[in-house]
Amino acid sequence: GLDVTVSGTDTNYAALFDGGNVGIGTTAPTSALEITKAGTAKSNLDMLTLTNTVNAADMDGTETSILFNQWYYDGSSPAVETAARITAGTENDWTLSDSLTRDAYLAFSVSANGAAPDEAMRILPSGNVGIGCTGAGMDLTVSGDTHTFGSTPGYYLGDGQTSKDIIMKRTGTAAFSIQRYNGSYKDWISFEAA
Repeated sequence: GLDVTVSGTDTNYAALFDGGNVGIGTTAPTSALEITKAGTAKSNLDMLTLTNTVNAADMDGTETSILFNQWYYDGSSPAVETAARITAGTENDWTLSDSLTRDAYLAFSVSANGAAPDEAMRILPSGNVGIGCTGAGMDLTVSGDTHTFGSTPGYYLGDGQTSKDIIMKRTGTAAFSIQRYNGSYKDWISFEAA
């Protein structure tokens, strides 16, 4: 392989090209790109930084993305298609004078039937998550139908910490109940098959 080092710096910044793989901080990369560095316990270690250096007075909706491509099979002329994208974007016009303008969202887009990736989920600066929508007004907003499954699937409503105050769940093969917790779960409303 080809070793690249920078004189006078720590060896953690060395790069190794081995069999087509690139290793940074490792001499034995096992994937196309492998980055290795020791962090500190109970703290974050940023392993990769992507920076969009554009700046302007009008910059809401300015985005920086990671793009995922995939080749498709064709016996004579295979080609590449875009498969998915993870995007960080500005929600407002970011300014130096007002840090409150510097809100960002994280969006996840996927491709269907060869079309350009379409946004499927967005996390807003408030922490709200939207699935099928870009403006989640609550912790979780879903545009469309939802489906839960399992032996006793259900929706649990509560303080999010220790108790689940209300449960909506299937209680049998053809039964559904809404239960309320008061020391124990009791049926509040119960629906039985005819």
